[in-house]
Amino acid sequence: MNIHPDHRDDLYKSGITDETIGAAGIFSVPPDKIKKALGWNAPVTSLLAFPYGNGFTRYKLFPPLINKEGRAQKYSQQKGSGLHLYLPPKFDIGADCLRITEGEKKALKGSQEGLNVSALGGIWNFG
Repeated sequence: MNIHPDHRDDLYKSGITDETIGAAGIFSVPPDKIKKALGWNAPVTSLLAFPYGNGFTRYKLFPPLINKEGRAQKYSQQKGSGLHLYLPPKFDIGADCLRITEGEKKALKGSQEGLNVSALGGIWNFG
């Protein structure tokens, strides 16, 4: 797995195991690949990538961007890429019980614990 130690620690804080990280294909984006990944020069040092399996990827920013009001933007994606549904590797689309949460890490943790859970990429990621 190509995961920066800070990114791995962030995933561990959410209770996500190495097995789940590997199954989800999560990886770190180094500084020289940020512009290509996002489509703009974000003033961050690295990205934690959450591939959706359909060609779309959402990124956690390290460090987060702080706007004029002091609000942190923690995640980003390619401009104009729209809202996508995240399905963890163990998600069963034909199951009787489906759950939806906000954020990939919550979906991964729930799936890891045996729940059939998907996620919206974030409440502000409609760009």
